[in-house]
Amino acid sequence: QNDLRRRFTNADATQLPFGDSAFDFVYSIGVLHHVPDTEAACREVSRIVRPGGKVRIMLYGRISYHYYLVVGMVFPLIWILLHLPMGRALAHKGPRKLRDMFDICKQNGLSKKRLLDISTDTSSAGADNFNPHSSFYSPAEMKKLFPEFEDFDIWKTDLRYFPLPWFRGFFERHFGFFVQMTARKKSPDS
Repeated sequence: QNDLRRRFTNADATQLPFGDSAFDFVYSIGVLHHVPDTEAACREVSRIVRPGGKVRIMLYGRISYHYYLVVGMVFPLIWILLHLPMGRALAHKGPRKLRDMFDICKQNGLSKKRLLDISTDTSSAGADNFNPHSSFYSPAEMKKLFPEFEDFDIWKTDLRYFPLPWFRGFFERHFGFFVQMTARKKSPDS
């Protein structure tokens, strides 16, 4: 048990209600990539971490099996199904995620951006039922979001829908869906 004070705050991630250098450590897993202005949210994380403080961040990976699967296979499949007279019937014979993606695109239009957005969570058709925004980053792009930091440790995890379990470890290290990072904020004298 520790004596950390617990407090919940509901706030805009691009305008956090905390002073500069207020925290020794900031942890954000699965949040910043859903903020429409991810770059501004990352600047806020940088602002509230004290010099010498650390962050642990997870963003969706653009160089990932998930990204390539959605863009290279799911997008063409949904496009074909949307153009077939019996496309809805065929889509609804598939897995739940395919049915939901088909229905969302049928109602709201098909685009790679929309498919990527809705591929990241349990989106379903209907007003306000689907994820409106997801951003994807490479490890190099992730580092650029945090220019005030150093001592980066970046790794990939989470390999969804991967058919070859014996090859999973290698593939996950290179094409995992989650890009995770720890880093330390530079001190003014460094």
